[in-house]
Amino acid sequence: MYLQRRPQKLKKLMKKKRKFKKIFSCWALWLLLGLLAIFTLWFFTPIINNFLEDFHHMGKDTMGEVGDAFGSLNALFSALAFLGIIFTIFLQSKELRLQRKELTETRKVLIGQKREFSEQNKTLKLQRFENTFFQMLSLHNEIVEGLVINNKDNRLYTVKGVKDYPNAIERASKRDVFISLMKFMKKIYDLNYKDSKYEYSENILPIYEFIYKNFNGLLGHYYRNLYRIFVFLDEAELSDKEKEKYGKIIRAQFSDSELLMLFYNGLSDSGRNFEKYIERFALFDNLPRDSLLSKESHSRFYVKKAWGSNYYLT
Repeated sequence: MYLQRRPQKLKKLMKKKRKFKKIFSCWALWLLLGLLAIFTLWFFTPIINNFLEDFHHMGKDTMGEVGDAFGSLNALFSALAFLGIIFTIFLQSKELRLQRKELTETRKVLIGQKREFSEQNKTLKLQRFENTFFQMLSLHNEIVEGLVINNKDNRLYTVKGVKDYPNAIERASKRDVFISLMKFMKKIYDLNYKDSKYEYSENILPIYEFIYKNFNGLLGHYYRNLYRIFVFLDEAELSDKEKEKYGKIIRAQFSDSELLMLFYNGLSDSGRNFEKYIERFALFDNLPRDSLLSKESHSRFYVKKAWGSNYYLT
C-alpha cells in the first residue's frame, strides 16, 4: 500500500510540474511579444513619422526634446525589464519548490521500496531456512523409522570398565529401540555400579561406550544427523527468539527414551560436541529425572540451563 500511494502522489507532482512549465513558457512568450510590441510602438513610430522628415530643420532645442523622448523610453524599458526579471524569478522560485517536492517524494518512494525489498528478502531467507529445516527433520524421522534391533547375534564387544552385562537385548524397532537400549543400559549399570558410593560421570562412560560400540550402526547415523540439524539452526540468520522457537520444534520430536540416551551420549567422547546444543536449547526441559540411572547424582552432570524450567521441578 505504501508503494502504491507514493507513486500516485509523485505522478501528481510531475503532472503539476509539466503544467507549470507550460504556463511558464506561455507567459515568457507573451512577455517577449509584449516587449517587442512596445519597442515597435515607442521606438519606430516617432522616429519614422516625426523626426526623420524634419531632422534637417531641427535645432538644438528640438534635439534635446528627442533626447528627452528617448530618455523616457529608456526608463519605460528599464521598468518593464525589471518587472520581467521579478516575474521570471517568481516563476523560477515556484518551479524550484515543485522540484524540491518531487525530489522529496522520490526519496520517500525509494526508501519505501528499499524497506519493502528488505522485508521480501527476509521472508525469502526464512522460507529457504524452513524448507531445509523441515526436510532435515523429515530425514531424522525417517532414520528413526528405520531403526531395528533383531537380536540375531548375541555376541557383544567388551569394553574396559564393564565387567558384567546381559547376554541379550530385547528386540525392538523405530522409537522402541531407545526403550530397549535404556533397559539394557540399566541392567549393565545395576550389575556394575548400583552399590557404588561414587557415581561420577566417569563411571557411566564405560557403560555408554559399551552401548555405542555394540550398536554404532543404529546410533551413529542417528546422532550425526541430529547434530547437523542443531548446527544448521545455530548458524542460521535468525534472532535468538526465533532459534528458540525452532529448537522447541526439534525437542518435541524426542521420546523420553531418546532424551535419556541423548543425556548419556552428551557425556561421552563421541557426543561431547553435542553438549553446547543441549545447554543452548534446554533439551532436557521435558526429561523425567526419575528415569535417570541415578536421579540425585546424575542430575548434576549438566548445568541448570540444559534443564530449562525442569531444573526447578522436583
